[in-house]
Amino acid sequence: MKKKILYAIFVICIVFIAGCGTKENADFVCASGNADVDKRVEEIVKLIDDNEKIESMEWVEENRCYRVRIQYIDTPKGEYEHKRDYFFYVDDEIGAIVVTYPLSDEIGAGRYVYDACDFEAKLEDVNFDGLDDLVIFLGHSGAQGALVHCVYLNYGGVFAYNASFEQIPNYQIDKDKNLIIGRYRRDTNTQVECSYKYDYDTNAFVLCEESIIE
Repeated sequence: MKKKILYAIFVICIVFIAGCGTKENADFVCASGNADVDKRVEEIVKLIDDNEKIESMEWVEENRCYRVRIQYIDTPKGEYEHKRDYFFYVDDEIGAIVVTYPLSDEIGAGRYVYDACDFEAKLEDVNFDGLDDLVIFLGHSGAQGALVHCVYLNYGGVFAYNASFEQIPNYQIDKDKNLIIGRYRRDTNTQVECSYKYDYDTNAFVLCEESIIE
């Protein structure tokens, strides 16, 4: 009888520990160093099913943009382990940006994840309005491995996804001319440089010039 009681207590303890492990992912504690950010994170970040967990939490830029990464526990075949992001932009108020990524067979859906993606993110003004936008690396595309990025443009603390930025390969910023410069290889001997400008009327990055670099 005594052995049965001890075994029952053992089973209850195992179940309790397992339950605590699951609860820990759902009721995490944020420690950004900013109490207002912590409160906002804990209000918004939710785990939607049993197959995801907190991957990491870190500042993209200190005191300006805080990121919470969500990943799969068991990654579905053909998908990246990384699943979605929450970005918290600190301004007069703390705005939240939730970024999800399409399934791997949804090319053309926007924010498509290519090969060798690390989802690196940074704040950078890409439409030259004086406000830093959110830029996220989406991997390498095509035979030449062009770097693809997506962007969320900053409209005074409100961020909106802009699909046209993903057409720009290997982007660099020309601050003197207010242009985004892209480069790609047409073939093994020919490199093309393309200049894009942000058109405020159409809210899109448009190609304005191409030139061959020998």
